[in-house]
Amino acid sequence: MPSVISITITFGHTHQFTLKAQRKTSKFHDVTIANDDQLAWLPHWSSELYRVAKNVAYIFCGWSTVGEFQTQLTRAGFKIKNVLVWHKNWLGMGNNFRPNYELIILAIKSTFVTKSRNLSNVLTVRRLSPKKLTHIAEKPVALLEILIRESTNVGDIVLDSFSGSGATCAAAQRLGRRFVGIELSPAYCELARCRTRFGQAI
Repeated sequence: MPSVISITITFGHTHQFTLKAQRKTSKFHDVTIANDDQLAWLPHWSSELYRVAKNVAYIFCGWSTVGEFQTQLTRAGFKIKNVLVWHKNWLGMGNNFRPNYELIILAIKSTFVTKSRNLSNVLTVRRLSPKKLTHIAEKPVALLEILIRESTNVGDIVLDSFSGSGATCAAAQRLGRRFVGIELSPAYCELARCRTRFGQAI
């Protein structure tokens, strides 16, 4: 992670263990996400996140890992301000109580108040349709814009340490924020570069 800049807001996008498309017809059927099947990296990542963050961090995670994330973030020095719910308005795969939400940990280093001061902690933004997804865990730009707008000012720096196809970077660009994206996959890095170069937002 960068060590020479103070990041105004940081994002972490994680998932339930072993996120994988279940439909054989899905374009992501054979796609896996590196390190998605274990959390050995979490303590070091949490410490680095605390080191570079100016104050606010949003971490997307699932119900099965939210407790461990809160534990490690707290050990790193963060205070857990809230756990938001992203209501996807779209049923996921499954047979019973099909998933329709994702959790977003709001971790802070000091006092934090949203700009509008009256937002619900349930954010309803329809997830992208499978045809529009460019990454198996891609978040809607509209959702990311809510978090960025409420937590930063024009010209601030937004860091996404699991950048994927660059949705967070695209949202930051649209709102006049600077951004830093970190991604292991060269293919997704190139996709994110193209996306922000031409100002694309889905």
